Amino acid sequence: MVENNEKMYLELLDFDTDKKEKWVKQRLPYSVLFELTARCNMNCVHCYLQNVHDTKELSYDKIIEIIDILYEKGIVFLTFTGGEILLRKDFVDIYLYAKKKGFLVELFTNGYLFDDKIIDALAEYPPLLVDISLYGASENTYRKVTGLQNAFARVIQNCKKLKKAGIRVSLKSPIIDLTYPEIKDMQMLADKLQIPFVYTFEICNTIDRQDMPKMHQISLNKALEYEFANHYKQIQTEGRKSKSNYDEIINELRTNEKVYSCNVAVNSFVVDYNGKMCPCMKLRHRGIKLEKNNYEKIWSDFKKYSAQIATMDYKCKGCEALYYCDVCPAEMDFLYNDPEYRPENACKCAYIRKAFYENKISFDEALAEAKENEKGGII
Repeated sequence: MVENNEKMYLELLDFDTDKKEKWVKQRLPYSVLFELTARCNMNCVHCYLQNVHDTKELSYDKIIEIIDILYEKGIVFLTFTGGEILLRKDFVDIYLYAKKKGFLVELFTNGYLFDDKIIDALAEYPPLLVDISLYGASENTYRKVTGLQNAFARVIQNCKKLKKAGIRVSLKSPIIDLTYPEIKDMQMLADKLQIPFVYTFEICNTIDRQDMPKMHQISLNKALEYEFANHYKQIQTEGRKSKSNYDEIINELRTNEKVYSCNVAVNSFVVDYNGKMCPCMKLRHRGIKLEKNNYEKIWSDFKKYSAQIATMDYKCKGCEALYYCDVCPAEMDFLYNDPEYRPENACKCAYIRKAFYENKISFDEALAEAKENEKGGII
């Protein structure tokens, strides 16, 4: 059942190559991340929404109005996220409305609140994917991260129920100081469940710019150590298909004059829990309230981000290590009101990666340099 679903979804994702090329070329949005609520049943120590969990959520009618706008404007992929989407008593109604409109829907959830009614609805009208956040591989770690007792067993049990119902599931984990010791255990758990697992070391400030989540960010040295030790072969084989392909990417980055080299406001955007249309998750401070009559104006305004040309002083121009840099211009805009700002240790980190992956320094030398660079603070 699951294998058949996966085949079906892959066919759906490839349903019209010409149309997707047209979307990209004309910069037409086709994918939206929609925050249905800021409320959450968990209180995770690293959450960027932790200061707004009690915020009043949009009404059912307003959410339906926004879904209708997205439908009229040709959006195809719709991802529901939160907060915790399953806290909404009307979640099933919202989900089924979107599915019956023809959207390809993905769900982001902590996986705790699934019940038979929700699972039955998803089984009858399958989502593209249910993406569940994993906060450790033990009850003790889950409690420390989320503040909930006995959450781990319940989440894992719900993963099994979803799979049994033929629903595609994946696991993702933000790696923080509390979960770092259990990375390998989480991977082993995912393998045992036969569920894909990904993780990230990226932790963001709260949306009101408080740095409490960063207090739980692991050290740069630890992050690079794990990256170098576990992903060197993968990056060598998958990240660079060929030397010519690698050189082509490097040359493109060197000659790129734009500040945003990502896909911000190219083919996707975010609708936040207040109903604001935002260029991306990290540019929510640039969001504008979405109404029936202002969609085109907002999207036109958003295009300036992806088209923004760097100033003469932009330090990333021609940078040899840009391929290895993971600094987000949107986050710099959010934190410093300047998308061109780059923390000095972030630049050093990129050069350490470059030297290591190009075999110019050894594993031990790379870690030694990372440890020294860490004195400049965590990125």
